This record gives sequence, C-alpha cells and structure tokens, in this order.
Amino acid sequence: MLHLARARWVQLHVPLRDGRITHPARCRTNGIGLFSPLTLPFPFTSSQRELNLCALRPRNGPTAGPSPYNGHEVGDTLIEVRNLTFRYPDGAEALRDVNFVLRRGETVAVFGANGSGKTTFLSHLVGLLEGTGTVDVCGMRVSAATLADVRQRAGMLFQDSDDQIFMPTIEEDVAFGPLNMGLGPEAVRARVDRALRQVGLNGERKRPPHRLSAGERRRAALAGILAVEPEILLLDEPATFLDPPARKALVSTLRSLPQAKIVVTHEVPLAEALASRAVFFEKGRIVAEGGVRHIADRFDWG
Repeated sequence: MLHLARARWVQLHVPLRDGRITHPARCRTNGIGLFSPLTLPFPFTSSQRELNLCALRPRNGPTAGPSPYNGHEVGDTLIEVRNLTFRYPDGAEALRDVNFVLRRGETVAVFGANGSGKTTFLSHLVGLLEGTGTVDVCGMRVSAATLADVRQRAGMLFQDSDDQIFMPTIEEDVAFGPLNMGLGPEAVRARVDRALRQVGLNGERKRPPHRLSAGERRRAALAGILAVEPEILLLDEPATFLDPPARKALVSTLRSLPQAKIVVTHEVPLAEALASRAVFFEKGRIVAEGGVRHIADRFDWG
C-alpha cells in the first residue's frame, strides 16, 4: 500500500466462496490483523478464488458505528508529536527528536529531500512504525491498544494508488472500510454514496479500478479513506504521476474537504494551494517551519 523504505506491508490472502470473503485474512508479514470477515451489501463481481490484498483499513470495532474518541478529550490539537526518534533495524537513523503539532482545520505541507524522513514520519502517525518519544492522535496515545481507533481517525493516502485499491470495482473498494467498522448495509451504502460524490466519481462506481486514469484512481483511493470519516488526512505525494488536469481536479477535491491535512510533497504550487504552513525535514529532523512561500524560498525549494 505504501512505498516505505525498509517497512513491510501486511500481505493478505483472502479465500472467496460464492462471491463472499469467507475467512479472516491471514497476515504473512508482521502479524498485525487488520481485517475481519465481511459480506458486501452489493454483488461481488470477482471470479477469483483468492484476492491478494495489501492495504491498511480499520478493524471491526466494538460498536456498529464510529467510536468518536473512546472517551478521549479532543480540542484544537489533533496530532501532537514529541521527541520522536526512530532507527531502522540496520541502524540507520530516520527520525531524530521530531516535534510537531497539527491543529483542527489546518493543512500543513511537509517538504524535504528524498530520504529525509517524511514518509517515515507519516507512518508513525498511524502506528505502522514505532520509535521512541510520543505520538498522540485525537487525544489517543498511538500504541497497540489504540491502533484501530487511531486508524479510523487518521486516514492515509499513499503514493501509489494501485497499492491501495484492491477490490474489483470502485464501489466495493470504498465499501471495504465501513464494512470492517461493523456498519450495516444501509449505513455502508450512505457512506459509499457520500464519499464517491465528494471525489466526483459517483458515476464511475461500477467500473474496475484498472479502467480508470491515474487521477481517477487517486480519487478512488481517497474515497475509500473518506468513507471511514476520518478527522485527519495524511497525504503522501498525492500528485505523483498526475498530469496537469488530474492534478487540478485533485487539488479542487482536497480543498473542498473539511479535514485537517498533512501533505508530503515536493511541489510548492500544490503546497501553496492547500497548506497554511509548512515544515522542512532534513536528515530526519524538522529544521524549519513557517509559511509555505517562506520555507520554499529559504531552502530554494521549487
């Protein structure tokens, strides 16, 4: 699902029978169980006996609806990172003493050279990696005990949409997250309809993802995140591989969404269109923050 240096994604093989996913997925890498059995509320079109899935979606929760914050109080601060440090198993230091705050309603651009720690930083926000220091998301300390709730609150759009979309049609893919939250058929349909309208793909719901353009696949992946109704969107190079019209359509969609956002990008125009401020990563540290244009000029970025 995401192209993380040195990180390993959950590889899932899901048996099918009569159009239904019949058994819990079995993780073949790090043993994190992200999926549960489900039945789609509309016909499942795949004739495959097995789907090879690689994705990050929420687990079934204890209730039939979203669990706002499980009793955690949330004010204007949605994400707070303190003294976050991380080394990969080979000893390479990826993050060092990172401190960061995301507030409700704001969008923050993340600049920095390749390998500076940007994607590694995002990965800690949804518990894919674990370093030292603390990461709080919507009032919850990110830990094994809170992962399901954190991943419902913070949705991540990855660099390559083909790694994030895995069901036979767009409609089925967007439904996957709400179904795993334990929602009933009518609630799932409502969320799918709303998410597809938000990204401008309501008329394309029956199409298979491989028939979509790169820009449409990116918006389809975003719809799958929006269907879970997160408070925060984490966007890792969202304009990668997009031509100018597709980039323009994606920017328009993102600007219309109310969620707070963190946008990792190399593109200053994209950051200026979306973000109110920016931070700059260098060798695993945030070395500066401020207005988007100020940061871009200071580091001769773009």
